Parts: sequence; C-alpha cells; structure tokens
Amino acid sequence: MIQINLLSGKENLAKDFDTKVFAPKESGGGGGSDQLYQIGAAIVFVVGLVLLGVWIFSAYSTMTGAKRTFNQKRNEKKKYESLINEQKVLKKELAMLKRKTELINSLKAKQSVPVKILEELFNRCPDSVWFESITKKGDSLKLKGQAKNSEAANNYYQLLSKSIIVRDIQYPVLKRLEKAKIPGIVYFEFKITLNDKMDKE
Repeated sequence: MIQINLLSGKENLAKDFDTKVFAPKESGGGGGSDQLYQIGAAIVFVVGLVLLGVWIFSAYSTMTGAKRTFNQKRNEKKKYESLINEQKVLKKELAMLKRKTELINSLKAKQSVPVKILEELFNRCPDSVWFESITKKGDSLKLKGQAKNSEAANNYYQLLSKSIIVRDIQYPVLKRLEKAKIPGIVYFEFKITLNDKMDKE
C-alpha cells in the first residue's frame, strides 16, 4: 500500500511564509530621529525669522516716531527763539524809554532849562536815543546822551538841525561804548547855539 505525505511540502512553505512576512525589517540606522531634528530646526528657524521681523518693525517704528518728535521739537525751538529775540528787543527798548522818561522828569523838576526848549529837544528825539545831561549857559546848550547806534545819533542830529530853536549845532563827540550792557551803544555830545528868541525865554 502506497502512502503519500501531502503535508511535508506545506509545512516548509508555512515556515518560510512566517519567517518572510512577520520577520521585522532592519532599520537603516535611525532615520526617524533625523527627520525629527530637521523639523525642529526648521521650526526654530521660522520662529527666529518671525521674531527678527517683529524686532525690525518695532525698531523702525520707534526710530520714525523719534525722528518725528525731533522735527517737531526743532520747529518749536525755532518759533520760541524768534519770540525770545523779540522779547529781548522789547526789553531793551523799554529800558531806553524808561531812562528817557526818568531824565525828562528830573530835568523838569530842576528847571535848569526852559520848558519850551526841553519840549523841542524831547519831541524830536527818537526812541533809540536818550539823554544823560542838558546844560545851558547863555545862548549855548550842551547836550550829552547815548544812542542805540551811530545811525540813531546821526538821525537825531539831523532832526535838531531843522528845529526852530537851533541857530547852530556842532557834533564834537561820537564814540562807541565798549563796556555798555547793550551792544552797539554810542555816546554823543551836541553843542547847540540857540536862537536869540529862545535864549531870552
């Protein structure tokens, strides 16, 4: 009697199948961890770029704001400087007028010169000129004072030369006062010969 072993080939086939299908594949040396490192590095790089962009934008905004503020302050400074200069000029002119008024009151109180002559001298006097003293001897009048500059003194000289009280006027002294509080101040002296009619009043 002949017996055929049908399982002998199948057993070997099953073993081969189990070994090939279910056997774990050998890895190529940690490829998964390399991918994680690359992803992490990319994320860090992107975050760094974003932070850098935010910082640049913030710095630019700050610089623009500071520049705008600087320009505003500079314009305000120019405006205030012009106002300060105008205030200085007004203070100087006010000081001149005050000194002139004080001298007028002093001369009127002393009555060393006739009132009509004083009025003529003061009426023709520019705001930029003020007196130090006025003395009269006979028909001669000596006028001493200060002016804002030589042009102001010359202007007063021309105005007085046209006055009805003046017969002759000399301009013996005109010099700059180096130690004056106000720059450009000059000292002057006029020698005036009065008209006969004025001398007798």
